[in-house]
Order: sequence, then C-alpha cells, then structure tokens
Amino acid sequence: PTVPHATIRKQIEAMGYRTFSYAEQFEEIQKFFFYFDLALGAIGLIALVTASLGIINTMVFSILERRREIGILKSLGADEADIRRLFLVESSVIGALGAGLGLLFGWLITRVVSAVAHYFMRKEGVTEVEIFALPWWLILIALGLGIGVSLLAGLYPASRAARVDPVEALRGE
Repeated sequence: PTVPHATIRKQIEAMGYRTFSYAEQFEEIQKFFFYFDLALGAIGLIALVTASLGIINTMVFSILERRREIGILKSLGADEADIRRLFLVESSVIGALGAGLGLLFGWLITRVVSAVAHYFMRKEGVTEVEIFALPWWLILIALGLGIGVSLLAGLYPASRAARVDPVEALRGE
C-alpha cells in the first residue's frame, strides 16, 4: 500500500530534518485557485443579478413610455401573447447584445494581458505558454446564459405589458 506523503513528511520531520514537497505545494496552489474561482463566481453572480435588475427596470420604463403603442397594437388585433412575445424578444435581444459585448471586451482584455505576458516570457527566456483559452462551448454557454437571464428578467415586464388596457392606453398620455 502507498503511504500518504503527509505521513512520510511527519516521519522525516520527527527525525529532525526539514522537508519540502511539491505535492503539498501543488495542493496549496489548487486550494488558492479554488477560492479564487469561488470569488470570481460570486462576482459573476452579482453581475448577473445587477444586469437582470437593469433589464427589468429598462423594460418596465419601456412599457410606461410605449403604453400608447401597446394600445394601438391591441386595438389592431394583437392579443396578450403577441405583446408578451414582443417584450420577451426585446429583452432577449438586450441580453444577447450584453453577452456579446461582454465576450468581446473579455476577449480583448485577455489578448492584451496575454501579449504582455508573452513579452515578459520572451524577455526572461521562458517558453511562451498561452495563459488564456476561450473555447467555442464557453462562448455558447455565455451567450445562452445572457439570453436566458434576460428572458427570465423580461417575464415580469412582458406580462405587465400584456395586461395594458388598450382603452386606457389610447385615452390619455
């Protein structure tokens, strides 16, 4: 049976020697990156919540500004499902644009950081390594998540827009 490196380290230290273990250092590095990823995930979650609140706010104000337009659409035969669909499409477009711009800016920032890192790697004579990766599946997940969150955020404003009374909307501003 294999003996865990911690047991071996303790036995060696009991003899009065100092120890160094790459395995333990690697575990510490893994722990650091786990907490770093956790912190980035929390920041991302806060950004998603903030973005969804912004979409809700934008869409609710859009309803208030476009009450007359909604009234005209309903008087021309649009039903509640049509109005709901219109506002959900608008919110998903907002989400797709936001996700697309976020991906673009994220990619540009990683290219700049990567170029700087490659410069220092060349300067130090170290083999250049690509430190960032943006696989296609991650792009699709980001776009899907952006559109999905915006659709969820657009549900309340879309149902509110669908309930606008056409007579009241056309009567006054």
